[in-house]
Parts: sequence; C-alpha cells; structure tokens
Amino acid sequence: MNWKELLRGFNFFWQGIKAAKREMWVSLEVLLALTVVISFFIQIVEHAAQPEVYAHWYDSVVWAVMSYLGNPGKFAPADPVTFVGRMLWIVISLIKLAIFAVPAGLVAKGFTEANAKDKREKQLADFRERMRKSFRTKKNRKLEEVLKSLPADERPFEHFHYVPDFIPVSDMQVLQNMDMRDIMDTVHGNEDFRLRNQANADVPGHLDDKMLVEHVFINTEYGCCIDRHSKVTIVSPKSREKMGIGWFTFHLAKMAGFNYISKDLEVDKDESDDYYDMTAEPVVDGKTKERLTDKGKLALLEKKEEMRRQFLEDLTRLTCQDGSWVIFMLRHRKTGSDNADLHLIDEVKDYAGVSAVRDHALYGKVCEALAESMQHHFGLLTQQNYKRFKLSQENLMLRSDVGEKHINAFTIRLSSHLINFNESQMTLMLQMAKSLAESLTGGMKMQESEKQDVSERQFGYNKNLYCIKK
Repeated sequence: MNWKELLRGFNFFWQGIKAAKREMWVSLEVLLALTVVISFFIQIVEHAAQPEVYAHWYDSVVWAVMSYLGNPGKFAPADPVTFVGRMLWIVISLIKLAIFAVPAGLVAKGFTEANAKDKREKQLADFRERMRKSFRTKKNRKLEEVLKSLPADERPFEHFHYVPDFIPVSDMQVLQNMDMRDIMDTVHGNEDFRLRNQANADVPGHLDDKMLVEHVFINTEYGCCIDRHSKVTIVSPKSREKMGIGWFTFHLAKMAGFNYISKDLEVDKDESDDYYDMTAEPVVDGKTKERLTDKGKLALLEKKEEMRRQFLEDLTRLTCQDGSWVIFMLRHRKTGSDNADLHLIDEVKDYAGVSAVRDHALYGKVCEALAESMQHHFGLLTQQNYKRFKLSQENLMLRSDVGEKHINAFTIRLSSHLINFNESQMTLMLQMAKSLAESLTGGMKMQESEKQDVSERQFGYNKNLYCIKK
C-alpha cells in the first residue's frame, strides 16, 4: 500500500471540507430553517387530528428530526394522518435527501478543486523552472572587447556572463510552449519574476505595447541585499516601480565590488512605500497606524513596518564603516529642457549649502572622474545638483536614524535610454563601475566566488552565492 498516496488522498478530502465549509454551513442553516417552519405547520394541522400525539409544540420538531435519522429508539410521535400533514411529510423527505446530498456534493466539489489546484501548482512549478531556463546567462560582445583591452592587473574578470534584462513574452510562448495565462499565473505566484510593458521604458521615441518578463534576484523580505564588505553601498529604492533600474544596478554593484541593497517587493501594490523619500511612518489609504481601525488594513500596515525595519537594519549594517558611501541609483526621462544624461545630486532642496555628503573633497573627485569617463567613452553629459532632482527633507539618508555623521550619500540619476534597450548598456555599466571604484575604493574588487560565477553559463541567478550574514 502506498501510504504517501493514501495520506495525500486524505489531505485532498480535508482540503475539500475546508473549501466547502462556508457553503455547507449556509446550506445546513437554510435546510434546518425550512425544517422548523414545516414542523410548525405540521403541529397546527396534526394537533387538531391527533391532540394526544402532537400535544406540545416541540413534538412535530422531534418527529421531523427523527425522520432524518431513521427514528432510532422510537422517540418520534406517530406519523401525520391528515392530507396536509402527509404532503408536508413528503417535503420533509426531500429535505432529508438534501441535508445529506448537498454537503456531500460540496465536499466532492471541494475535493475536485483541491486536486485540480494541486495539479496546477505542480504545473506552475514546472513552468517556473522553464521560465528560469529562458534566462540563460550570456556574454556581451562589446563588453568582451573592452575587457580584453584592459591591462591584466586591472581586469577583475576574464569573461562576464550576465542574466538578460528581459525576455519577450512572445519568445517565451514559442520557446517554452506556454500560453499567456500560464505565464501570468507563474509570475503572480513567484516574486522573482515580473511582467513589464515595453511602452513604459521612458525612452525617446514611441515604443509599442509589448509584454516582457523580468527576472530578479530575491533573498530578503523586501528584495535583495548583498554584503561584499565594501565601504560603498549601491541602493536601488525603486527597482519594482521603475523598469530596468534594478537589473542595471545589480550588475553594476557586482562589477565594482560594492554592497548592494534593492527594494524589489511591495506589501501593498496599490500604495507603495517609498524608500527614497521615506516618511516617518508607512501609511495605508493615506492613514498612519493611529488613524486606522480596520483589522485587515492594520495587518497590512504592520507588514509594511516589518519590511521597512528589515531594510533599514540591513542598510545600517552595510554602512557601519567609518567613511561609508551610499549611492542611490534612480532613472529619469531625458527631455528638451533637461538634456543631461546623468544627474549627480547631494544638495537638499530649499536649503543652500546643506548636503548629504561629508567628505566634499573626495566627492568632488568622484563627480569629476565619472563625468570625464562618461564624456570620453560615450559622449554623455553629466550635471550636478539639477534643481528638479535635489534631495527632499524626507530623503532616506537625511533621516536621523540612518544618516549618521560617518555616512556620505549622493544620488545618480541615469537617463532611461541608457538603461533600457541600449546596445552599450553593459560597457556603460563597466565604465561607471570602474570610475566609481577607482575613486572610492582603489579599483574594482570582484570576489573570487563571483569571478567563477560570472565566467560560467547558467540559468538565472545563482541563489546559493549570496547569503545574508548578520
């Protein structure tokens, strides 16, 4: 006897009962109410014909209940003798069938649904693995040429295999034999996949609506945290909201050897919690905890608080070194009035001279080196402290519980066209990593385990490579 299959069958039966519990109670309540009403009318008509048998109001109720059970112990009074009573007796008999048949049918329905759900979950697990295999790591020819041109002592890796930023849904449908519903259900049930619309890339020109699948690395409750024991931490606070920025910053931090922290998940998809301009407390429906009374919304708010707490704890741990640097990475849409490709921001809006940077001498060298590198290699324009993007007073690094005196923080805003659908995005990433690392840490320092990881072809992200060490 296969005990595993037997227990699995019992589990399906129990799941069927749980699924049909509410409907069973409703149906039983309705049937019992009908029984009481019919018993009342039987009592009226039978009391006149058999006053000694149906002497009390509860006699007809006892008779009806015993009729359902087969009258064990002969507790029920005599059967109805009047025409109306016998017609009502027929109705009671039909209710007797319904009392047992309806719950049985509901349980059977629940059993079938549980079995179908189990099969679907196994199918979606298979689809998830097939979707992961669609994101097979690859090399970039332009990046390879740049790597080969570097001196041997400046080359932190020989080859760089990276996870693709997006896979078109149409390609996945053809290659993996999945329909749109399969893809959507798989994405919905797995936090490390996201659906994106190409038209939301915010690149110059008009892009048609085209569905894309994005694969992300998740290892925390809020998204991703990688501790490389560097004094520099890259923070991507809007990886979930802004297309492409999470993928770009993940690989940038890997190339440079910087710590990395990213917000990729959201408790409330209708009201996201901003981790860049962070309010004192999270809100639900625009209300703080003191103003909420609904238990469901309070539970949602508590989840937001816990997610925020974990993020802040990890950020504090990553920036505990004296002289730590925090670089926020965001994106912007390049317009006619704003023709800069990169914006560097450290000053606070409406407060002249107030900055999130402590070491201004080193920061000046960082900005100068980055601007020169971007201009020399790509002809890109860099601008500092553009008034539209200056830090607000609610910026995360200005909070008293995070922005301590030993931390230097600034923001890099990249134009969307540099991140999304750009053939030079990998070489841009390398030159940015090289410039920032040389200015802040003396050069790119990829760990040995990561050198081996990027030199091999694999499917998706290596989830065993990064562990949270607290």
